[in-house]
Amino acid sequence: HTDSVEDVAFSPNGAEIATAGADDTTRVWDVTRPDTDPVVFDTSNGAATTVAFSPDGASLASGSFSGTTTIWDWRHPGDPPITLTGDGSSVAGLAFDPKGTVLAVGTGNGFVLLWNWRQPHAPPSILSQGSTVFGVAFSPDGTALATGGVDDTARVWDWRHPTSKPILLAGHTDQVGHVAFNRDDHHLATASLDLSAGVWDWRAPKSAPVFLYEQSSILSVAFSPDGSELATGSIDGTAWLWNWRDRKSQPVVLHQTSPVGDVAFNPSGSQLLTASTDGTTQVWDWHQPTLPLVVLHQPAAVSSLAVLHDGRHVATASNDGTVRVWDCLECGPFEQTLRLARSRVVRELTADERRTYLHQ
Repeated sequence: HTDSVEDVAFSPNGAEIATAGADDTTRVWDVTRPDTDPVVFDTSNGAATTVAFSPDGASLASGSFSGTTTIWDWRHPGDPPITLTGDGSSVAGLAFDPKGTVLAVGTGNGFVLLWNWRQPHAPPSILSQGSTVFGVAFSPDGTALATGGVDDTARVWDWRHPTSKPILLAGHTDQVGHVAFNRDDHHLATASLDLSAGVWDWRAPKSAPVFLYEQSSILSVAFSPDGSELATGSIDGTAWLWNWRDRKSQPVVLHQTSPVGDVAFNPSGSQLLTASTDGTTQVWDWHQPTLPLVVLHQPAAVSSLAVLHDGRHVATASNDGTVRVWDCLECGPFEQTLRLARSRVVRELTADERRTYLHQ
C-alpha cells in the first residue's frame, strides 16, 4: 500500500489476509507464500475503510469512504465485482451474517443497509440508528444485529424484521464506538468515550447493565473465548481486563505508552494482544501483567490487529501502508510456549520461578 492500512482481516481458513487501504485499493495476500504479489482490487471510488470475508471465504467485501461497498470473488479477480451503492456517506462497518447471505453495512449517515448481496439490484432493508454508525456485529446465532453510534447508544435489532423496534441500550453519556457479542449469545459489550465499557444482557433489556469505569475514553472491547473476561483498549495507553461478572474483583491493567486502539485474545484466552499508536503490538500473559511476553515493533502507528485461529500468527495493520504477519512462537498454545521455553533455558528453574512463570 502507498497510504495507511485502515483494516485487516484473516480469511476463515487463515491462509489469506485482506487489507483495506487509504490508497484506494483492497488487497488479498497469501500468508503461506509471503513473497508472492497480492491480488489487488481497485477501489478508486474512494479510500477503502473496512474489509470482511464471507463465512465460506470465497467472497470479499470492501467498504469505501465514498459509501460504495464492493464484493469480489477474490479467487477470480478478472470477474466483475458486485457493487452496492450506499447512501453517499462513508462505510463505517461491515459484517456478514453467519450464513453469508446478508451483508450489513453501517454508514456515516446513521443507517444500516442490509443487502441480500447476491441480488444487488434488490433494494436493501434499512435500519435507522439516527446518528453515525461506528460498529456493526451479528450475534453468534445470527438472529440479532448490534450497532453503536454517535448518539451515545447501542441498539440490538431483529434484522429479519426491519420494521420492528430495536432494543435500545441507553446509559452511556458519549458516543459508542465499538460493540462485541459474547459467545453466550446473551451479552453485548460496548466501548464508549465516556470512560466506560458496558456489558448488557440484551435478551433481558430491563436488567441493569454492568458499567466498568476507567480513567480515559475506551476505543475497543473484546470478550475472552470463554466469555468470562472483557478486555478494553483506551486512549491513555492502557488495556484493562475485567472479570465483568464479579463487580468486586479488581481489573488487571496493562500499560503502553500511547493509545491502544485494538485488543484481541489468543484462541485459548491465556494471552491478550494490544495494538498501539506507539508502533507496537504487545503480547501479554495477563495473569502475570508486569511485562509483556513479546513486543512486536513497527515504524508507525498500529491501527488494527487480527489473530489467526492457530494463535501463533498475528497480522497488524499500520499507518505506514504496511501489513505485517508475525510468526510469533510465544503466541501459540501454552504447551507449545512451554516447549519453546524449555529449549531455551540454560538451567533448572527455582521453585519460585516455577510458581511465577509456569503457575506450578
